[in-house]
Amino acid sequence: MIRAVRDLVPFPRSVMANPLAFGGGFPHISVLMIDPNEEDRGYYAKGLRSSSTDYLVFEAGSGGLGLDLYRTHRIDCVVLELFLPDMDALEVIATIVPVAQRPTVAVVGLTRWSSRTLTDIALQKGVQTCLVKPETSSDALERGIQNAISAVLAHRTHTTSESLPLN
Repeated sequence: MIRAVRDLVPFPRSVMANPLAFGGGFPHISVLMIDPNEEDRGYYAKGLRSSSTDYLVFEAGSGGLGLDLYRTHRIDCVVLELFLPDMDALEVIATIVPVAQRPTVAVVGLTRWSSRTLTDIALQKGVQTCLVKPETSSDALERGIQNAISAVLAHRTHTTSESLPLN
């Protein structure tokens, strides 16, 4: 069943604190897909929705609309086209993953253009995984999302354990 955005009730972030405690996998992953190409966005969104009922997929055709959805919904992972018509994708990344803070949201770059320079910059700015659309199936995107969320959770756990006193 595909649920409309207005029907969704956000889950508390604590649900994602220990996703493996729920018997494996990532329960109730909310994914925001920001991609101006409606055909590409629809293909990957449909693939995620059909792979599991655990995905709550939001779609945005521009960076501005994507940021509006990000601010008003609980999002676990943002899948971001790195070429946007209305704003620089690096601005979107900087809003989602502030430099001074540890990442709390996974970000997957998914672009039609293969550019090592752009990929390197996106990874330096806080994107966990970059994929190229012509080489990426919906199954590969799902693995990328799970890897990105795992990286954020591992970073959060590592940072938290470093700040705890030894005694």
